[in-house]
Amino acid sequence: MSIDKVPSLQLMTARAASRLELNPCKIYRDCRGMIYNQSAYPIHEAAKYNDSEWLQNAIPNWDYKELEGSIAFNAKNKDQKTPLHIATEKGNIEAMKVILEKKAPVNAQECYLDRTPLHIAVKRGDHRAIQLLLEKGANVNAKEFFGTTPLHIAAKRGNDQAIQLLLDNGANVNDKNSYNQTPLEIAFEWGNHQAIQLLLKNDDQNIHNALNTAFLSRDCDSLKLLLEKKANVNITDIRIETPLHIAVKGRDHHAIQLLLDNGANVNDSDICKQTPLHIAVHRDDLETIQLLLGKKADVNITDIRIETPLHIAVRRDDRTVIQWLLEKGANVNAKNSRGQTPHDIAAIEGNLEAMELLEKRA
Repeated sequence: MSIDKVPSLQLMTARAASRLELNPCKIYRDCRGMIYNQSAYPIHEAAKYNDSEWLQNAIPNWDYKELEGSIAFNAKNKDQKTPLHIATEKGNIEAMKVILEKKAPVNAQECYLDRTPLHIAVKRGDHRAIQLLLEKGANVNAKEFFGTTPLHIAAKRGNDQAIQLLLDNGANVNDKNSYNQTPLEIAFEWGNHQAIQLLLKNDDQNIHNALNTAFLSRDCDSLKLLLEKKANVNITDIRIETPLHIAVKGRDHHAIQLLLDNGANVNDSDICKQTPLHIAVHRDDLETIQLLLGKKADVNITDIRIETPLHIAVRRDDRTVIQWLLEKGANVNAKNSRGQTPHDIAAIEGNLEAMELLEKRA
């Protein structure tokens, strides 16, 4: 078998050369094109197999000037990874220690995703590697291709120990990824309760934005934490939806009650001028309708089509909801943007019982 086909044999050859006091640099220089084409230099193989003895003994004998500025440490294989990336991926702590002692660049980034060794260690949940890299000066706030920091990764994975290590070393809880998400919002999205609590202790700036995420994840325990931290219950997202809009869409009655008890505005409108009451009527959700009306929701408020909740209920032919709205003072003569009253809609739809109910209130 040809040595140029097996990177591990290349490593063995380099090891033998160092023990025989040959010039590993010359072997490297003569073979580096061949070795690179086979995806790895000998030092990458040493990192992969945790060969700290070879790394320790052979490297000092290499002529770094001849190796073009310590290229052994900076060299990237076909996957664009340095030896430190590889040692970290494999959890090879001893190899990592030797490589770092030799002043390898601790913040080297892969060419494809821009991941640093710290990103990799956090993704693996390797606390020893995380601690070692941080001690050697790893940038705790380094961002990979999608703007993800190590703290984002730890928050997604719910790794409380990694989160604490990163926070203790200055991780920025306010950093946002390319999707405009902070680590706290990521933790909410993935429902990682312990991570949420840790991040909340260090982050008052983003609790308001995280509130909508808490509702999307239907995480009532985390919601309570945010409300205890005085999060703004009426904050809006890009669609001008409040947490109450989101809770009503999800038919989350417990969350709806929690928001109403904490001062949520029942008459706030979204981008389509819909209030939570409009949405609840669209969903035939009588329990939510009763909750909202109990908190003085405006029964005659109009949406972007100038329709009241009664227009919507009649179109859906929900007689129970129609009755509730009428009892709370819904205007049977209100006209939408087409000049139609609820009775007109009932007639068009052929909803005879709805017409009868409306005629009694006319």
